[in-house]
Amino acid sequence: MRLVGKAAEKDIMPKMDAYPIHLMRTALYHFAHTLVWTAMLLYQIQCVGLTPLQLVLVGTTLEATVFLCEIPTGIGSRPLLVTSGEAWYRPYFYTKETRTARP
Repeated sequence: MRLVGKAAEKDIMPKMDAYPIHLMRTALYHFAHTLVWTAMLLYQIQCVGLTPLQLVLVGTTLEATVFLCEIPTGIGSRPLLVTSGEAWYRPYFYTKETRTARP
């Protein structure tokens, strides 16, 4: 798209380097990821009442499942595998919410 008039004389948006944007996006993603997992652990301890052993078993099972599902990443199409990974994760969170819902 070609700009005409005053918009062509000056940039509408200032240009930024890609690296600072990448760092900011990565930092925000990891902060949100850590916040969600911390909140999930607190929920499992306080509301569900899991013991430390049960927390370790649930975490180990989840990590083993993720590891096994990520093995075919080098074989198949990356977008297809990401979509299928999302399809495996969502039922876990939905069923966990319905099983542990308070009356």
